[in-house]
Amino acid sequence: MTAKNISGCYPALVTPIKDTGNAIDNPVNQEAMNMLIDHVIKGGVDGILIAGCTGHSCTLTWEEQTSLIKNSLEHVSGKVSVITRDGSNCTREAIDAAKKN
Repeated sequence: MTAKNISGCYPALVTPIKDTGNAIDNPVNQEAMNMLIDHVIKGGVDGILIAGCTGHSCTLTWEEQTSLIKNSLEHVSGKVSVITRDGSNCTREAIDAAKKN
């Protein structure tokens, strides 16, 4: 991965969550996420931010975040640039997440 100049419109996307009726175990709704991604790309954005503060990053497990990012990157398929969250309150976890994502 390489760094590049970022310019233009990069909206921070919410992460759609499935309502299972159990407030503790609500999985990411990737189908709805893909529809949201398509909607903002159609609107002409230059890139998107996935799994940031607006995207419920602090309420997702690392596995859920990794899956969300991987599936969303596959769906975007290079149409626009993608920025993802890899931060944590724990430095070791943040470094590990950055290496994975």
